[in-house]
Amino acid sequence: MRKIVLLITIVFSIFSNLVSAGELIDKKEIHTFFEDLVLKFNNQDVKGYEALLMIPHARHIAGQVTFVADKSTPLVNFNQLRELGWDKSLLRKTHIFYSSETKAFVNVDWTRMGADGKVLQDFTAFYELTKLGDSLKITYISAADTPLTIGIDER
Repeated sequence: MRKIVLLITIVFSIFSNLVSAGELIDKKEIHTFFEDLVLKFNNQDVKGYEALLMIPHARHIAGQVTFVADKSTPLVNFNQLRELGWDKSLLRKTHIFYSSETKAFVNVDWTRMGADGKVLQDFTAFYELTKLGDSLKITYISAADTPLTIGIDER
């Protein structure tokens, strides 16, 4: 099911952007977006982090695909993450699969660290980014390797 949703998202976005003749979203802009995301996440800036996600957006986290259309839906719970031992996240690598003037498909390798400096989790997440005006927004996110939580009930 997850692969089908991902494939449909990719195919639809590619076809919807084939007529696009503008400048591609470049690697530097994408990397800067994720550096900003991890900074907001590590600073536990809920509003800043949530502003990076488009409402509506889809997510496949903790084995569940959800569609978030309500702006009042909590998108992260740092208290629960800290209870699990989380202290900070590290951006290890970005891999851009596709970009157009309005969309980018990116795999990001992350590490979650504990307060003791030990690795809690290494994982990869797939993102669909959409360009709105001068900014990028997350329109789809999927944890690719292992079950992932962001501290909220996804069921």
